[in-house]
Amino acid sequence: MLVSAFRPSSRAETITIPEGPSNYYAYELRVLGAGRVSGAFENADRRDVSVFVFSSSEYTWYAFIGAGTPIFHIRDAVGTFDVSLPASGTYYLVFAHPTWDDAATQVVRLRFAFEGIKSAPFVAGAILLVPGISLLVLGRRARSWQRKRAAVPTSG
Repeated sequence: MLVSAFRPSSRAETITIPEGPSNYYAYELRVLGAGRVSGAFENADRRDVSVFVFSSSEYTWYAFIGAGTPIFHIRDAVGTFDVSLPASGTYYLVFAHPTWDDAATQVVRLRFAFEGIKSAPFVAGAILLVPGISLLVLGRRARSWQRKRAAVPTSG
């Protein structure tokens, strides 16, 4: 788990944004230290789609009232993005309708890569590392104790 926290991850899929002004599709990205998210997207109908990257606090505003200041924003039918995530935290990659075009479902093909130390696997790996090392030390001590015990001659 610890090693996987350092590996870049990537996804390629097709998402559907249902019609309606408050509908969107979001990916949560948790990072320790700085990171980066990059990728490409294409709307199957060649209509514009909005792509945002929000910090956690700004995403809260976006999810609540549809407003927030993104770290990154692009609006196009086909495009790419490459965004630096400046510090540890939770970020959101959001695909949404442009404000004037929310009356129809949008199908978006996308692929993206996330680089940085992923916090969940890192923490889980670190937590599991401590008991693993403890068990290793206890196992070695038990083996050493058994060897010493076997080496002691018994008197009859």
